[in-house]
Amino acid sequence: SQQMIEITRALNLNSNVIIFDEPTSSLTLQETERLFALMRRLKKKKVGMIYITHRMSEVYQMCDRVLIMKGGQIVESGSVEEVYFHHRHEYTGSLLSAGCWRGLLARRIPISFRKNITGRER
Repeated sequence: SQQMIEITRALNLNSNVIIFDEPTSSLTLQETERLFALMRRLKKKKVGMIYITHRMSEVYQMCDRVLIMKGGQIVESGSVEEVYFHHRHEYTGSLLSAGCWRGLLARRIPISFRKNITGRER
């Protein structure tokens, strides 16, 4: 797809930082899995990546830090765990209460911490 071609082009330039703007929007599941494998290799090579998406499951699979934006303004930032446990903005809270992150984050957090989130182990 055109997305993969553009990503390959950026890699051929030996970029130090690559911006991924909704990179999976037109990718198949197989292409998305290949992209994520590629991104993991880039991370090991210390290539910086900015990942812009509305798909929160991708944030938790691929990102170390999160910036939540509303109306073009950053309203929250930190590690995935920091934003989840210590969010300060009501918009972030509304995203969390919608349940869109809970199951995804549980895969990254040890059971002892998961108990603190829900009051029970998951």
